[in-house]
Amino acid sequence: MKRTRLFTALLLTPLAALHAAAEDVVLENASVRLVLRDGRMVSLQDKGRSLEHVAAGAARSPGMFHVQWIKGIQPAGELDATEMTLRVARRTANEVELEFEHAQASVRARVALAETPGESHWSLAVTPKHAALSVGQVAFPVFGTPLSSGDQEKKFLLPVFEGRLQPLRQTPAWRSYPADMFAQLIACLAPTGGFLLWTDDGEGNGKAFGFEKREGAAVFAVRHLPAYAAGREWRMNYRTRLSFCGAAWQDAADIYRDWVTAQPWSGTAVRERRDLPEILKQPPLCLSTQLEKEDIATLPERLAAWGKRFGAPIIYRPLGWEKYDNWVGIDYFPPALGEKRFHDLAARLKAQNIAMAGFISGYRWITGRRNVFGKDLGKETNEALARFFKEHNGPQVCERTREGELLNFYGSSGHRICRGTPFGRQFLPTTARSLFDLGVTIIHDDQDHGPYPDGREGCFDTTHGHPVPCGPWSTSVTRESFGAIRAEAARRGLKEFFLTKESCSELLNMDLHAYQARFFHESTNPSLVPLAQHLFHERIPAIFGWVTANNRNIWDLAAALVYGQLPSLAFWQAAAESPGEMPAEAQTLLDDYFAAMKLHAKDYLLYGRMRRPLIPSIPTARKEIVSDKGNKKGQTQIVTLPLVIQSAWDDGRGNIGIFAVNTQRQEAVLKVPAPGRGTWQAKFYLGATQQQTQTITAGNTLEWRLPSGRLASVLLAPIK
Repeated sequence: MKRTRLFTALLLTPLAALHAAAEDVVLENASVRLVLRDGRMVSLQDKGRSLEHVAAGAARSPGMFHVQWIKGIQPAGELDATEMTLRVARRTANEVELEFEHAQASVRARVALAETPGESHWSLAVTPKHAALSVGQVAFPVFGTPLSSGDQEKKFLLPVFEGRLQPLRQTPAWRSYPADMFAQLIACLAPTGGFLLWTDDGEGNGKAFGFEKREGAAVFAVRHLPAYAAGREWRMNYRTRLSFCGAAWQDAADIYRDWVTAQPWSGTAVRERRDLPEILKQPPLCLSTQLEKEDIATLPERLAAWGKRFGAPIIYRPLGWEKYDNWVGIDYFPPALGEKRFHDLAARLKAQNIAMAGFISGYRWITGRRNVFGKDLGKETNEALARFFKEHNGPQVCERTREGELLNFYGSSGHRICRGTPFGRQFLPTTARSLFDLGVTIIHDDQDHGPYPDGREGCFDTTHGHPVPCGPWSTSVTRESFGAIRAEAARRGLKEFFLTKESCSELLNMDLHAYQARFFHESTNPSLVPLAQHLFHERIPAIFGWVTANNRNIWDLAAALVYGQLPSLAFWQAAAESPGEMPAEAQTLLDDYFAAMKLHAKDYLLYGRMRRPLIPSIPTARKEIVSDKGNKKGQTQIVTLPLVIQSAWDDGRGNIGIFAVNTQRQEAVLKVPAPGRGTWQAKFYLGATQQQTQTITAGNTLEWRLPSGRLASVLLAPIK
């Protein structure tokens, strides 16, 4: 039967009687052409860009879905779409439902072309036919794409840490959502265009994003990770979406941002949030020092000198506040200084209008050996930590692997509390209350990149009372813990209070007041892109990205400021120096920043929506780095660094702000193109000082002369 006759037959014949195993199932509109054959995706065409995304030889590729079975909590076999009998169950012009049958299961897949050009929607339901089997992991949709586009290599975008853009030739790592990823997406990008594979889940169902290399192709999929339920149907209560996009990572990010910023859990702009304390909006200068290195008698006055120098409120984060050592918990109390001295220090800081931040090491429970810096804690401390773990029911409340072993977190030095246990549900609020009692007013949930477990390495302990191994419950109980901390702070009337965590977690954006990120790590990570800022900057501030305070190179500080982080400086393993001892170039940058924030920059660097950089050509330099992996040296990599760091922002009122720091010793001369149509008024600033005003029309450029080491900006306002 020819394809045209098949389409006619599908519309006129009872579909339950049709078997499509030997026929192509084709969905096509003005922007997408999708072909399924024998349970495989064999063609996915972006018609607007004349781009085929499925690799040649797709007939040998895995099926469009792949199911892993679980018996109890152990893997019990797999089933691929290509092993099943397929029939078309229902068909319209833009949608098809396919039924797959096998002795092990019935599967129903729905594929639809969306109204949005270049987008398709994918849904699946799996019903096991054996009462003892649970649906474990479901990869769907699955398809292979070429590793390169002509002679140009492709890259993939993942929302981990701050955002990573890496070549497909790099060995991929599957990343879990919401445990490891701050957004539910992966993109594949080439110079000719790309695609975005994402889900529209608002609850935090477990899933993993990634790809495998197979026969010269990259096989992409979303791996859905449901809670185990023997003999019961698993049905996606969200959709997987496949969207065509342009070549830039921002093209993929913009598609996702349009959706995510309309969701209630990420829908309120910083400008409109009434829960943010004034100290975050001023903005503050955050300082961190090693507590045992400090002269406690003079610390408040020395920190206050920084506030006077830069005209900013100070937030102090003490390193090594814990009972034993840096990041060694959960046996935190009494703190290293003792309760009275710590409380007295907090009171003296408060008298100087300095707020103190207390860092909880997430759910990490150290049982001995070494701290986060690799320092041996000593025999006596190790024995005390092991004894505390045993006496406080640690083995019963920490995450366990599928094999029943305690999950080792950070090697063999500790484990991770399962937040689904009664103890785990109360752990963060209980610890925060103890810190509040000591005078801390800001709480940071450190080393907790997302609501674990991730469904792959824990938690499989069926005695904990939560669905195994993961699910929306991890986000729900984390939200409850954060809510309890916020309620306790409100009960105490803590005006400076705010709550943060390490790394962004989109579902918790409105439960937190800020999050920690390190966008300046571009200088040491060749794949970093500011994806989190691009998606969420105008929804939640970024803070506590600790730049080394006495670094002689201004690159990291410049990047932090330009990329919209609130300034945070750390004296690692040292006491605070006076502001006058800070390198002069860094002092100048901070002077420029705080002055500009008081005049014009806040609408952009605090409240603005990040847009892609406007300046197409800037000077760069190549830098060789060697990553550290514990005590071992990693591979040498080459980083290409911009010598002029730039960012661009929309203020939500039609205006655009461009910010830049020239890190070279000599002046830089840049060309700034007009951003779109019409005529714009351009105001040039150096710090808070206005330099000049020009007019620019579409198709023309401005000349921007940047002196060395200054925070400069151009504000563009449309002329009607």
